[in-house]
Amino acid sequence: MGLWQDLQSAIRLLIKDKWFTLVATVALALGIGVNATVFTFVNAVLIRGLPFDEPDRILALNSHDPVRDRNMGVSYLDFKDWKAATKTFSALAAYTGTTMNVSDEGRAPEWFNGSFVSANAFKLIGQGPAIGRDFLPEDDRPGAAAVVLLGNGIWKNRYAGDAAILGRTIRVNDVPSVVIGVMPEGFKFPQNADLWQPLALIPALETQKRNSRGFEVYGRLGPNVAPGHARAELIAIGQRLMKDYPDTNKDVLPRVQTFNERVNGGPIRAVFLSCQQCAHGRRLCETPRHRRASGHQWRAAGGGDDGDGRSSLLRHDRPEADSRTSVHCRRWHARRRAPSSTRVLHRCISRTRTRSAAGLC
Repeated sequence: MGLWQDLQSAIRLLIKDKWFTLVATVALALGIGVNATVFTFVNAVLIRGLPFDEPDRILALNSHDPVRDRNMGVSYLDFKDWKAATKTFSALAAYTGTTMNVSDEGRAPEWFNGSFVSANAFKLIGQGPAIGRDFLPEDDRPGAAAVVLLGNGIWKNRYAGDAAILGRTIRVNDVPSVVIGVMPEGFKFPQNADLWQPLALIPALETQKRNSRGFEVYGRLGPNVAPGHARAELIAIGQRLMKDYPDTNKDVLPRVQTFNERVNGGPIRAVFLSCQQCAHGRRLCETPRHRRASGHQWRAAGGGDDGDGRSSLLRHDRPEADSRTSVHCRRWHARRRAPSSTRVLHRCISRTRTRSAAGLC
């Protein structure tokens, strides 16, 4: 019966104060909606990982300076040496992001996010074009004819989803390039890209210096190879390069992570950790008096006992507590409304009484 009475009393209070009920309902709805949105985001970005075949087998590689604790990209020459020396990875691919200007007859030029990628970049992660073909090894060789893969958004928005775009020549960064394929809808790997070209089309790629570290690298582990083994092998390769090229590779070693950790392990995870720390910090900043007050409120609201063995969620049957609260509230408001001179007089009288009681006067 106690719970039923509590429910009846709560319903009566909600009906009586319609504005409070409306605000509480809206607040609860917003809270549930925000929590659902945050969980969806966290699940997609931090928990579920990459939507590829065996994403835990795809590792991200970059350069790291352990002396200065600084992360860096990878030079093209280091990438070639890693690729030639590794035995633990079945394949390695490099990429770098840039902006690309797309122009062709009858349409205004447009700028898009683009990436230069290794020819095996999409095969490595088990992805392929929706229509057309993927890059071939011969597309990524010096002197090869320029080709381009379009993102689904460009294909639909700029070319109205016309399949006849395959084989057509468009200009990318003023270089005539043949469209060989269109990637699936929603595919923007690896850097929110809208179109892709082979690494070989980067101007002066083969003449880049070893300390020009503008690439990111990822690879797929070979069969039955643990990430720890791959990490140890890459570090050994990096140590050999440190000895062979001390001018450019001093204190530079490879760093191996899962691709999900590399992309989402830094700023995004830091945001959620910061929010969590803020929540804990507020609790720690509460004084013991505040905690005791919170505990009293909780016990008064639903943790106490009525004396007959039953608990009640709503303590509407304690007039003595209400009267004491009312007296304290009236005194507090009276002090707040009193002029400053009156408050000073009250303090003086109080101190005089205290000294008298202690026998100091």
